[in-house]
Amino acid sequence: MNVRVKLDENIPRTIRDRFVTMGFDVHDVYDEDLAGTVDSRIRSACESEARVLVTLDTDFSDARSYGQRGTPGVVLLRPHSMSTRALASCAETAISALASWDVSDRLWIVEPGRLRVRDLAP
Repeated sequence: MNVRVKLDENIPRTIRDRFVTMGFDVHDVYDEDLAGTVDSRIRSACESEARVLVTLDTDFSDARSYGQRGTPGVVLLRPHSMSTRALASCAETAISALASWDVSDRLWIVEPGRLRVRDLAP
């Protein structure tokens, strides 16, 4: 598997460990001192490194701000609660989908047992 992901600062280490275990090439915003920085810098880093952003931050779902061709894609986890179990459930759905489908130029909204896909670019 050659899927490159960047985990936003709101993704717990246990979720990172699961991505790594499943064979993903993983960086997180802490790896590059991007924690606490503006979203546009995180997006630029994802684009320059060709990494799919995995986040809980709904700001990244705004196609007006982030909708342009050439983005590696955004995976927005939307658990019903912030419990470890709910987050893990969404992460497992995302991991399975990323192993099979291309997220480029798309926003994936991952809820427990459900995956919605929206184009980011017109």
